[in-house]
Amino acid sequence: LATFAAELADRDEEARTELATCFATWEGYLAEGLRAMAQRGDLADGAEPEVLASAAFASLQGGLLQAKTRKDPRLLAHALDAADAYLRSFARSPGPTG
Repeated sequence: LATFAAELADRDEEARTELATCFATWEGYLAEGLRAMAQRGDLADGAEPEVLASAAFASLQGGLLQAKTRKDPRLLAHALDAADAYLRSFARSPGPTG
């Protein structure tokens, strides 16, 4: 998506709008899962599912763009590792067990 968006966003308003909808849809899936985690108490207080989803999706898209441009799939892995670490930083620590 990022590749298309970079090429079309300034040239084709209809394509930009459709791509923005695609971004929102994918972020929405992530946010939905994160909201479910928050409702179960799996996320720390103050965690914002929409913000976390946006950051994770941006990391994915940036990693894909870097990996494709530089022909190095490790760059995607690094971006996903960073997104994973960021998301995990909002995980609620498990309480003491009996």
